[in-house]
Amino acid sequence: MDHTNLYRDAFENASSGKAIMTLDGQWFKVNKALSIITGYSKEELEHSAFDIVSHPDDLNKTASLFNTPSDITDKLVIDQRFVHKDGKVLWVSLHIIMLEMGQTSYYHVDIFDISLKLKKEKELNELNHMHQLILDSINEGIFGLNPDGTIVFWNRASENMLGCKQEDMIGRRIQEVILKLKGDKDVVTSPFLQAVENGGTLQVREDQFSRKDGQQFDVEYTINPIYENAQYKGTVVIFRDVTELKKSQEYMQNSEKLSLVGRWLQELPMKFGTH
Repeated sequence: MDHTNLYRDAFENASSGKAIMTLDGQWFKVNKALSIITGYSKEELEHSAFDIVSHPDDLNKTASLFNTPSDITDKLVIDQRFVHKDGKVLWVSLHIIMLEMGQTSYYHVDIFDISLKLKKEKELNELNHMHQLILDSINEGIFGLNPDGTIVFWNRASENMLGCKQEDMIGRRIQEVILKLKGDKDVVTSPFLQAVENGGTLQVREDQFSRKDGQQFDVEYTINPIYENAQYKGTVVIFRDVTELKKSQEYMQNSEKLSLVGRWLQELPMKFGTH
């Protein structure tokens, strides 16, 4: 079998849509997969213009390619919408290269239906957005780390308490910020960092974190590892500002002490037998 027949068989039986197009945007040859993608028969497509399937709002994406043809030195990738014969809109990815056939130049186009891929990406983005909204609705500061300590999420309460924006923290490693955050002088012996790096659990009732401006405040925090199938996947750190709570506790303790002193003073006359 010669190379021409090999190419023809590969073209016709490919699982992805394939087409040979004239430089002015006419479908010259198409395969069965492209007919399935578009809903048009090979006979309907061949020698029809590209815009038979292109979404009208996306024609500008290929306008320069067909209106002023030029040599494509590298593969050109264009993502755009097609309109199926039944009216359904789908997303496709066009991978275009130049093809020389004798003295004539054509475009060889691979067409991939990416509708399902984009739908899943959209659903994932919406899910991630919902997760972020949930995290941002919580009053406690929450941030997540992957196994090497890179910050992967940072909620609104963390922003407010620490003065560090999410976009400035995502992608940074906790090892870089631990000295400023906690004031630990030796990151090697830091219990916080050891728990993160070893996938351990840590609960601290009294500690201090530092804001971006250097001001310290009282916190309590927990470090909880995330495991999946016995494999360490990362860590979640949850903390809260307990400054006001400590003030209230100190006030209550002082009040109790004053109350004890008051009762003691009231009992003094009786102890000395005076009225």
